[in-house]
Amino acid sequence: METQRSYSYLETLGDVIEDRPVLTFHAEDALLDVLYRMKEAGQSTGAAVDKEGRLIGMITEDNIMRRVAPPLKRQSMHIDDLCRFKSIENLIALDVIISEPDMLHRDDRIGDAVDIMEHLNHTYMPVIDSHKNPVGIVGLDELKDILKNKYSVLKSVDATMVFSSGKFLQRVSFL
Repeated sequence: METQRSYSYLETLGDVIEDRPVLTFHAEDALLDVLYRMKEAGQSTGAAVDKEGRLIGMITEDNIMRRVAPPLKRQSMHIDDLCRFKSIENLIALDVIISEPDMLHRDDRIGDAVDIMEHLNHTYMPVIDSHKNPVGIVGLDELKDILKNKYSVLKSVDATMVFSSGKFLQRVSFL
């Protein structure tokens, strides 16, 4: 007789961001420092927090580009170019944050988060805990990939019926 194995899947946003640090900034941080920290972390998004660490906004590379970069150069500029862009020297994070962003909660299910992000047309969204502290930032493409991988495994399940001693058993094997 075969034994059933249990397979765990990422179910909630908390599972997705469990060991991932969230890049945070304060509203009064110099924008140039924000850009260098984003570049150093290899991230294009960060969370703006108040003195108690609660989420007050979100900072994205795209939003900085839209608000700071000259319209004619916007297409060709990257974060490296922005670090050398002279007009940002006197700006602070507050000048470019997305105030009061839509948020997800760490207990939200991945599928629900994808639905919300698609409905709101968001590429990235901050994830908060019950105290409104940012615990991560998730990307729509990342979440879709997780769901795609989960369901491709489930589709490959060979659920054949096995009868043994008059009892119904289900054998599950992964291909």
